[in-house]
Amino acid sequence: MVIAMKKKRIIGYSILGICLVLAIVVTGVLGKYITSKQGTSYIESKDFIYECNLENGKTYYINPSNTPTSINCIVVNYIGSKISEDDITGTVKLSKDSILVGEVYDFTMNKNVETKLDVNMAVSSLTPGDKYTMEIKTQTPYIKTITANFIVSDYSSVSTYSIDDKGAWVEVEIKIGAVIPASGIIINYEGLAPDNTNELMADWLSSDLEKTISSSKIETNSVITLIFIKESLVDYNEVSEVVLTDIIKIVNK
Repeated sequence: MVIAMKKKRIIGYSILGICLVLAIVVTGVLGKYITSKQGTSYIESKDFIYECNLENGKTYYINPSNTPTSINCIVVNYIGSKISEDDITGTVKLSKDSILVGEVYDFTMNKNVETKLDVNMAVSSLTPGDKYTMEIKTQTPYIKTITANFIVSDYSSVSTYSIDDKGAWVEVEIKIGAVIPASGIIINYEGLAPDNTNELMADWLSSDLEKTISSSKIETNSVITLIFIKESLVDYNEVSEVVLTDIIKIVNK
């Protein structure tokens, strides 16, 4: 009887382990493996950690007025103090109208070594209406692909923002027009954890009640996307394209 019960427990743990692996493989959030069970937290895979600052399937907007020469992405192999215990290999490629732009970028992040890759894919020119697609794909130990679109755009003089509750995280999108808020933009995000892969939020802490994006870091005719991970399983009020003043409050229901 005891042996039979032990076998059942072993089988149960095996099934649980398989479910966790499947959950990690099929999660479609940028390579950020997030679960909404028991609050909201990162799934801590023993071997494989892969995080990118781009969201799979999302469209980003490029400001043509500052004549950028590249389209960038950031890839890391750590979350907080936890580092991948496997070597991670992959590629980054950029295309325009399904035609490859430049060469494919191959990368390797060694296990147990905290690595941050800032990949810059060069472009010859950016004109309003151009659409580029960036693909970040890991090959080992798991195949995981992130595809994001970039559109070269030009906005009006009015700045707007929207707040979207994604379930496990909250996304704030700010469209800056021709006029930059002189005092910057205050973001009130109490109860949320900022995504530190975003350079604008690199030093923001979940213990902070609010932070300010300085006007010196804001560009005209651009889009700012901020991701905040939920620290508890609550819903947040959504906002759709309202005029930006100088403060954005992310409020739970």
